[in-house]
Amino acid sequence: MKIDNYRINWNFKVANDPELLIFTDGIADANEFIYQKDGPLYFAEHESGEVRFFYYEKPGNGFGGQDFEISVSEGDMLTKEVLHGPWASRPSVMMAAGFTDCHDVTFVTGMYTYHGYMTISRLNRMLVASPDIYGDGCYMGKICSPNSKEFKFVPMTTDSDCDCVFWPEKAKIAGNFRCADCGHHVYVRNDGYLEMRMK
Repeated sequence: MKIDNYRINWNFKVANDPELLIFTDGIADANEFIYQKDGPLYFAEHESGEVRFFYYEKPGNGFGGQDFEISVSEGDMLTKEVLHGPWASRPSVMMAAGFTDCHDVTFVTGMYTYHGYMTISRLNRMLVASPDIYGDGCYMGKICSPNSKEFKFVPMTTDSDCDCVFWPEKAKIAGNFRCADCGHHVYVRNDGYLEMRMK
């Protein structure tokens, strides 16, 4: 998979997380993924940085009951498993279980778009290599949930020495605010935690 470009939809006027659009010549083939297993969690990381995962305890109706034949690594052994109607999961669940840090992205390949996931390390290399138009550079900042062990990442800018990144944690009202010290805009979620910031 060759990444040609990317775009961040900051969604600054709405409560949605920023979206990462990855413009690429294609996505990895399903047969190229080798899954690690932890209980009902299946996680695979491709050399390109793309990741895929499932939640599977027993046959179900996930993905419309579709069967997925996957390769699973168990120690030195590589086995084939068929998952009957597995369910999707989300990066925060996988990361809390100890799998590689990852984030939602939208792959854009010509006329088609695909929802997928990439490792944080690969996204950070991409963001540093080609700074976003909204700042001198961006990175994937870690956001911790105050009520669980789960955490996630969102795009953030890197061009401020101000500590306004910590200020919204005390905020009581969700919405867009401006830091009085440096003029940065900050977005505060309903739970009072910072989602992202930019000039």
